[in-house]
Amino acid sequence: MQRAVVYALGALVVCVTVAGNASAQGKCQALKFKAAGTVARVKAACHARAAKQGAAVDPDCLAAAEQKLTRRWATAEAAGDCVTIGDLSEASSATEQCRAAIADVLAPPPPPTSLCCDLGASCIHGIDSAAYTGVFGGTVGPAGSVCDGGTGACGAPPATAGRCCMMANGEFCNAGPDLDLSGCIPPQFLDFVVGICTPSGACALP
Repeated sequence: MQRAVVYALGALVVCVTVAGNASAQGKCQALKFKAAGTVARVKAACHARAAKQGAAVDPDCLAAAEQKLTRRWATAEAAGDCVTIGDLSEASSATEQCRAAIADVLAPPPPPTSLCCDLGASCIHGIDSAAYTGVFGGTVGPAGSVCDGGTGACGAPPATAGRCCMMANGEFCNAGPDLDLSGCIPPQFLDFVVGICTPSGACALP
C-alpha cells in the first residue's frame, strides 16, 4: 500500500511538471503569435497611410514596427521554456511576407497590351496576331515594338504621334502620318488628328 502511494505521488509530480512546462511553452508561443500578428498589422498600417497620402512608405514607421517586434519577442522568450528561441529574424521575415502578400492582392493589374501590326502605311494595336495577318493582311512587329503614328510603322518605343483612330471602347487603334480619318465615325469610333496608338488599344494625346 505504501509503495503504491509513493508511485502515485511520483506520477503526480511528473504530471504536474509536464503540465507546467506545457503551460510555459503555451504562454511563450501565444506571446510570439500575438507579437507577430501585431507587427504585421502595424506594417500594413504604415503602407495604408502612405497609400492614402499618395506618398512613399515612411521608413521610420517600418523601423518602429521592427522595434516593437524585437521588444515583444524578447518578452516572450524571457517567459522561458519556448519551443524555439533565437528566431527573431525569421519572425521579422514572416511579417514582411504577410505584408507583401497583402500588397500583391491590392496591386493594380498591369494594363492590357497587344502586339503591334504593320499595315504598310499605318500600324495598329489591340487585335491578336492571328487577326493581324488574317483580317488586315498585316505583319506582326517585333516583340516589344509599338505603333509609331509619326511613321505608320512598328518600331522601338517611345512612339511618336500621328493621326489616330480608335474604337470607342478602347480595344483597338490605328495610327499613321497620313491615316484617312473620314471613316473614323462616332459613336463607334473616335478620331485624333494628333494622337498615339497605345499598346492597350486606345489613342492617347501626346
